[in-house]
Amino acid sequence: MKLWGCFAAFGAAREEGVSFAKNRAAATAATVMLIGALSACGGGGGGGGGGGLALSPAATTSTGTTTTTATAPAMTVKANGAVLTPDGSGAYMVKPGDQIAVEAASSVMWTAASEVAGAVTTNSVQSGAKTWNATLLHDGSAEDKFFLNAKYGSGAAETLQIVFRVAAASSPNGSYRLFSAVGAEFLFKLNLDLNQFALYDKSGNFVRSGTLKADPTTAGTYLMVDNVTPASTSNNARFRITADTLVGAMAMPLPYPNANGNLMAFPFVATRNVVTDRTAFDGLYNRLDLTLVPSATTGLPSTTTGRVRQIQIGGQAATLDQCNEPSTISPISSCIGAGKTLVHYVGAAAPDSAGNWSFTNVADFSDKLTFVVARIDGDNVLLEAGSDPLAPTNGVFRIAMPSVPDFADLVAYGGSPLADWTKFTVAGSTITMNTTSLSGATTTASFPLLLPSPGEPQGFRKIDLGGGGVSFAIRSSGLYASMGYVNLNTGLVQIGLTH
Repeated sequence: MKLWGCFAAFGAAREEGVSFAKNRAAATAATVMLIGALSACGGGGGGGGGGGLALSPAATTSTGTTTTTATAPAMTVKANGAVLTPDGSGAYMVKPGDQIAVEAASSVMWTAASEVAGAVTTNSVQSGAKTWNATLLHDGSAEDKFFLNAKYGSGAAETLQIVFRVAAASSPNGSYRLFSAVGAEFLFKLNLDLNQFALYDKSGNFVRSGTLKADPTTAGTYLMVDNVTPASTSNNARFRITADTLVGAMAMPLPYPNANGNLMAFPFVATRNVVTDRTAFDGLYNRLDLTLVPSATTGLPSTTTGRVRQIQIGGQAATLDQCNEPSTISPISSCIGAGKTLVHYVGAAAPDSAGNWSFTNVADFSDKLTFVVARIDGDNVLLEAGSDPLAPTNGVFRIAMPSVPDFADLVAYGGSPLADWTKFTVAGSTITMNTTSLSGATTTASFPLLLPSPGEPQGFRKIDLGGGGVSFAIRSSGLYASMGYVNLNTGLVQIGLTH
């Protein structure tokens, strides 16, 4: 009688256990009933050991007058090769990008689904009668659940469910608009959980992809490795991260006619935080303007022209004034005299669907400025990269930061078109550059950092490179940028993310 009572209790618990796959809210109660039934029978079935499921419910199937019992197979669950132990709820905690391997003690049929459709997806899925392997992908900002169902028993009528709690994705993951000093805009996709990146042109056409490695020399810096950039110590394709912004340097395809797939290393700023409120970016800005003129035969930039300008945006982005002059640099307030022209632009009523703001020269409708306003560490930074509306075969790169009189000390890391990677240290009236070249050689050089002349816009600093060479530097809370303006360094752009 005790034996039949045991089986009756077991059967009731089994019916609750079957509903586990259909109603997870009943999972805990079903587990308690099943354990109680097994205890009444003198103990329960063994688990798979280590990370195996501790519970092996049995299912009964009647065929005529014969009753057979199907026992759920023991499961071993691993992530990245390590055996996992379930938490108190019976679920397994994993991270995006983890490689999951589940081994069943006997043959099953596998099905899988995200609790929220599309929230958790899989890659590289391989399944067999007793094994299921996949990489779990997740780019959400909160935890999501993923269910793996193992069907067993006669006609695979019973289901054992394995629950994965997939942690929130690394916050930098996602897509960024990348503005390169090559004079072109790209799309950059980042996945730190998988240590992967992908580069696309502005139209969304795939350019190339690669893997990421932590820079062993500088914490917080990532090296990009792909079929263009070798995995070596001299690899200077790198970037650093701040909130919603990447700053680095990498080899970019030249966007000019006859370039024929040529690549050149250029610094970049990539952002996914753009200002779309027209009331939020009026002000005075100092801007570095780079124009790249390609060779008609090779497509390589044969001439680079650097200009330093002050611009003023007002009327809630209704107007933009710019001082044009051939060689000197004047504030908006004193853009008067021979060779100086104060150019007036009128702004569009709203940004376009991509978040670009457009301003048109009131005296020449073909002259347009189109840029995004990126919010970087609390400051507005104006970014533009693309063909020059006045000379479409030329490329332009423009970066502007708020004009403020103070140029505080800083440490920044970034690159330049020389394919180097540099640590910039500003201390008082000196800037020191610790540079690693493509060959892996390191150099250190210090230069005077000079104040602007009384008649020039404040907020700039001049870097005296010696031999008549001068670069102009600007900075914001999060960025440092400089551009050669005189002598052989004309057009040489350096961009760094402050430490």
